[in-house]
Amino acid sequence: TSVNDGIIEMVVTGELKINSVEKILNEIIVIQKSMNIENRLVDVRKLKGRPTKLEIYYFIIKRISVRSTLKIAFVDLPINAKTASFHESSALNAGLLFKWFTGIRAARAWLKSE
Repeated sequence: TSVNDGIIEMVVTGELKINSVEKILNEIIVIQKSMNIENRLVDVRKLKGRPTKLEIYYFIIKRISVRSTLKIAFVDLPINAKTASFHESSALNAGLLFKWFTGIRAARAWLKSE
């Protein structure tokens, strides 16, 4: 985890399971509160495995209790693009600002915008 130009940046490695997702997002919230930075970039390109759409939907809708001005950019591999719009729509419906990217530059640009 580091701070780059007003953005909390995390690179997540290992094997991703739904329990890991909850832990990662809770860590992001704790870091954000301690640093008072609303923008975060989570780079998951080095992760092995992905949770199912249902697991992500359940987590976003039922488990995320913090609704705030958090703006989260996920950077992932192009091979996982087929689920990007689903994750973005689910997050938006839950009141979260979330966008999926394949490149760091585009993610940073979005986080710095409006």
